[in-house]
Amino acid sequence: MIPTILVVGCGNIGRRHIEALAAAGRPMRVIGIEPGEAARVQAASLIAPFAEGSTVLSGLDGLPEVADLAIIATSAAHRRSAFEALLARCAPKAVIFEKVLFTTRADLDAVGQLLAERAIPAFVNCGRRGFPAYDRLRDQLARRRGLSMEVTGAGWNLGSNAIHFIDLAEHVLSDRAVSLDETGLDPKPEPARIAGCVDLFGTLRGKLAGGGTIAITQDRAPGAPVSITFFGDGESWRVEEGARRLIHR
Repeated sequence: MIPTILVVGCGNIGRRHIEALAAAGRPMRVIGIEPGEAARVQAASLIAPFAEGSTVLSGLDGLPEVADLAIIATSAAHRRSAFEALLARCAPKAVIFEKVLFTTRADLDAVGQLLAERAIPAFVNCGRRGFPAYDRLRDQLARRRGLSMEVTGAGWNLGSNAIHFIDLAEHVLSDRAVSLDETGLDPKPEPARIAGCVDLFGTLRGKLAGGGTIAITQDRAPGAPVSITFFGDGESWRVEEGARRLIHR
């Protein structure tokens, strides 16, 4: 039996998930849920090549009772209500949530409780775990302890994307972030591209369980590309993603 995948929210991010599912190269039924007509039309063209039964719905009527995976790609403000409405119609075997997860701690706690009560495994989409180059670096650093990570650059939306680098530090260094310190952030945020959200500048710092640290900086001045440096014991590994380059010193 081929798997059934639900994509709840087929805007820009949801369509990227659909494209990624197509790149998997395996049979599957993909059902999108998107109330916006323009986004629904765009998603329909991407879903058309999938297996029979694949479609884009304007609402939750017509969903199967069970799905193998649900991808919740709505905006953060509507994510809890979208997930709760989905659970009232369908039982997903697993869920992938887009980041930033929610806009309130109450939403985070409520959804966490629902997942626990129904024993549904859930994941947050932090895509750098899927980059083979980072896996190779992880293997290279596997026997080292107490390493740190520093991220610098401009124009990459620290407010919504810092989670990617916190997760990357945990993945590459096989460590766990135990605290974060926002005192190095600029107290004057700016409106983000998404209505009702802000972007942050300055440095977000953290500590890792193994003794290392993380420092994630977004500069206000434009132009500086993002670089990620892992360092410790007199060595460093600088990753320049845009240039597809790793510099070891």
